[in-house]
Amino acid sequence: MAKQKNKTTELSLSEFKIKIAQDHPTIIDTRLPDYFELGHIPKSINYGFRQQYPELAKNLFNLENEVLLICKIGEEEDMINHFKSMGFGSIAGYLAGGIDTWLQANEKYDMVISISAEELALDSKHNHKAVIIDIREVSELNEGYVNNAQNYPISTIIKNHPNIAKNTELLVYCDKGFRSMMVASLLKILGFTNIKNVWGGFEQIVHEKVEIKKSPLTLL
Repeated sequence: MAKQKNKTTELSLSEFKIKIAQDHPTIIDTRLPDYFELGHIPKSINYGFRQQYPELAKNLFNLENEVLLICKIGEEEDMINHFKSMGFGSIAGYLAGGIDTWLQANEKYDMVISISAEELALDSKHNHKAVIIDIREVSELNEGYVNNAQNYPISTIIKNHPNIAKNTELLVYCDKGFRSMMVASLLKILGFTNIKNVWGGFEQIVHEKVEIKKSPLTLL
């Protein structure tokens, strides 16, 4: 009996673009945030975790929707298996050559600005128009949070995102910077245009001259 061919296929740039136009898939970029921020396909979502978080995936995605992947070259099969293990039911393919294929063809791309914890410290004191967004879960807030931060847990960010002008400057942080980059990409899809990811997250913020609160944070 012939071996069944893997249904997840390598797609050329033209095939990839046709699927985007015709099928309206979820585009997931599996690269680490440090690479995603430098250039990614518009309306793609960064999911750079290497551990399994099936509950998080379930909260953020329609697992039955068709998915296209952008992967680091050589990691394609590992990422396919990784996403299938989290419950994704329809991984239609991945872009051959990854993001380099897209960029070398001069296709339109997007970026996310990352700032340091030191820059967040300065903004928290002097940039009163910026809104600081803490996307950690309620159980994580016992460690403290930045004064004046608003809490939008990542598990509910799709249904409960900031109800403010889409051009508001948002400074987004989590614990280490993985989830905040994911949220930055999601907020871009929701129409927010001025998002900055705080590199290193709360683990780095606590080492700066930032006012940290430990009393209960108002949940939004």
